[in-house]
Parts: sequence; structure tokens; C-alpha cells
Amino acid sequence: MNKLIAMGIMMAFGIGGGIFYSPFIPVAMYYLFAVWRPQFMWKYDLISYAPDFPWSFYMAITAMGSAFIWRMGFWLSPNRFAHVRLPQLNFGHYAFIFFAFWITLTYFNAENQLIAAECYDEYKKIFIVFITASLVITSIRQAAILAGLATFALVYIAFEVNVNYLKGYLVLVRNGWDGLDNNGAALLLATGVPLCIFGWDMLKHWSRWFVIMGVPLLVHAVLTSYSRGAMLSILVSTPIYILLCRKENRKWIALGYLVGAISLPFLVGEEIANRFSSINDYKQDESAESRLTTWSIAAKMAIERPILGYGVRNSSLYTREMGADMEGRVIHNTYLQIAADSGIVGVCAYLVCIIFAIVISLRIRSVLKPYLNTGSQEAEFGYGVANMVIGGLIVYCFGAFFLSLETVEIQYILWLIAFQTWSITRRHLENLHYARSLLKSYNT
Repeated sequence: MNKLIAMGIMMAFGIGGGIFYSPFIPVAMYYLFAVWRPQFMWKYDLISYAPDFPWSFYMAITAMGSAFIWRMGFWLSPNRFAHVRLPQLNFGHYAFIFFAFWITLTYFNAENQLIAAECYDEYKKIFIVFITASLVITSIRQAAILAGLATFALVYIAFEVNVNYLKGYLVLVRNGWDGLDNNGAALLLATGVPLCIFGWDMLKHWSRWFVIMGVPLLVHAVLTSYSRGAMLSILVSTPIYILLCRKENRKWIALGYLVGAISLPFLVGEEIANRFSSINDYKQDESAESRLTTWSIAAKMAIERPILGYGVRNSSLYTREMGADMEGRVIHNTYLQIAADSGIVGVCAYLVCIIFAIVISLRIRSVLKPYLNTGSQEAEFGYGVANMVIGGLIVYCFGAFFLSLETVEIQYILWLIAFQTWSITRRHLENLHYARSLLKSYNT
């Protein structure tokens, strides 16, 4: 009953906030639900009171409706919103729109639309809410709130996983996470590690230490998943923490490395250690061999149909006849999965969005760095969320080499944060340059 009350309060806050205050509130709550998936986490508590209730759907409808009304009000009476300046769409937004268009085109081109429909339904929600959010996020603070909610959701999932582990239940190994298997769920949690570290680096308040406490929860939850890809994703990302964190915090990061190295043998049991050490024996590993086979198949598919591919998730219908070990085998590589399903054009659009998000986040860091420690909260938050995007995408994109996770929402949230933050930062810089030119002309 308590879980139902909590969901009711969050729904009321999201819907009421969208109607009476700002469309950003239901957008933020939708993304919280999209990462957190409380309807899965608390399903045994909710099933007696609200079985199959579409929590996210009503939040998305509220977000779209309130966004439409807000934008219409802005257009009809801009004087009422004199304090708000809408950020312009940039190259990243247009690249995303093209990606959405191409995925939709390949859905309609799919030979078996019943198979394609399940995956495209997830895509459709991602596309619609992404575009809606692009219209209502107007400040860097809002982008930082969105990053904070995603981080909170991932840490809470890790908390629940660890609680179950203490009870002797490996929830990710046995159940996965709302449609994701243990590997997909582990990569989702691994993405939260850089979000926690760079969130801690961004904040100046004492509460930052609660944020960094999420790291051991996330790492241990990943270890209990037995996912080698997610473990590797965390390891390869560790150098970026030293490189991107502020100088005054690097000693703490180094101390964290030391503590982690000392405590890891106590956290890793024999079964987990054996699982991880089997990476060196990939040639004898059946799952690794299966991946290599499906990667080769996907490359052939992409070359055979480079424009529209086989259709959204239709490539799995043909992998068996092309040499896979079982019927319906997916590619186990997000990039090759999109290439086989939506052609080389589709995967290029996907890669352009990723690359632009990382490059533009590096640019945000560069232009905001001179304004750090000057009292500008916008600069502090912008610099911090840029680091969060870079770290989160590096972890996720590395893990995506081993898994087909093209519809997992966290990557699109990071794209959105990067694109919006750049538009808003560019607007602030234009204002700053304009003010300086006015001051200069006045003095002369």
C-alpha cells in the first residue's frame, strides 16, 4: 500500500506540476519513471491495487499536453514569458529527428511488422518525449535536474539489487530488469557510475557525499549480475574521471581508486571472479563465439541492404539461416543491430548523435571553464552535466559493443541533456558578448 501511495504522490506531482506550473515537471517525472521502472520494481506491491496501470503513459500525455499549451501561450502572448528565452534547436536535434525519421521509415519497410512493432513502440515513446522535452527545457538548471533524477533512479535500482543480494537472491541474474537481461541491466547500472562521480564533482554542497555513496552500490550491483561487458565498461571509463574532474577533486578520485582496489577482493566472490577471468578464454567461450558469429552475420546484412536494412528487429528472423546457433538470435551489438535493421544510413545517424553529444559536451566544458568559481551556478551546472554526459556515454557506448540495447532510454536522456545544454549555453554566451560590446561602446 505504501508503494501505491508513493506512486500516487509522484503522479499527482507530475500531472499537477504540468497543469499549474511548468511542462518540465511531467517531462522530468516521465524520464524518472523511464529509467527507474517502479512499475517493475514494485510490481508485487502494486499488482493488488493497480495491475497494469500505465503510469508512464499518463505522465507522457501530461507532458505533451502541457508542453503544447505552454508553447501556444508563449507564441500568443510572449510578454507574459518575458523572463524566458527559448533555446534554438541545434545540429544534434536535427540529427536526432533524422534518426527518428529513418527508424520509422525502416519500420514501415519491415517485412514482418508484427515483430517490428514491439521494438518500434519503444522507439516511438523515445522519439515523442525527446522532441517534447526539447521544447520545454529552457535552463541549464533543468538539464542538471534531469541528470540528477536519472542518477537517483539508477542508484535506487542498485540499492534494491543489493538488498535482494543480502537476502540471497540474485535478482539481475534471475529476472533481469523490466525486459532487459542481466547484461543489459548491468550496463544500465554501470552508466550510473560516472553520473555519480561527476555529479559529486559538480556539487559544492555537503550533500555531494551522498551522491558519491552511490558508486559502491552501483559497482557491487554490477558485480552480482555476472556481466563481463558491464564490468569492462566500468574499468575502461576509470581514466576519464581523473582527466575530467576538477583539479581540487582529483586527490579524492585517486583515494577512491585505492579504496576500490583494496576492497574489490572482498566484494568479489569466487563465482564472480571466475566469470570475469573467463574474458581471457573468449575463444573457448560459447557466448563469445556466438557474438562473433552474429556480428559477422550483421555485417553481411548491412552490406546486402545498406539503405533500409531488414526492418526494425527483423534481422533476427534471418540470423539462423545465415549461420547463427539458434532461431531468433539477436546481434548482441547495438551498432551492428541498427545497421542490420535500419541500414548503414540508420547506424550512421545514430553514431552522429552520439559523437555530437560527446563533442559538444567537450565544447561546453571549454567555454564554461573560465566562469567556474565565479558564483555562476549556470556555469557550474553546465560544466558538471557536460562531464556527466561524456562519462555516461563512454560507459554505455563501450558496453553497447556486446549488447543490443538500442531502445534503452538512458542514452537518449544523455543526448537530450547535451543538446539542450549547448543551446542554452550558446544563448548565454551570446548575451554575455552582447553586454560586453555595449559596455565597450559606452566606455569609448
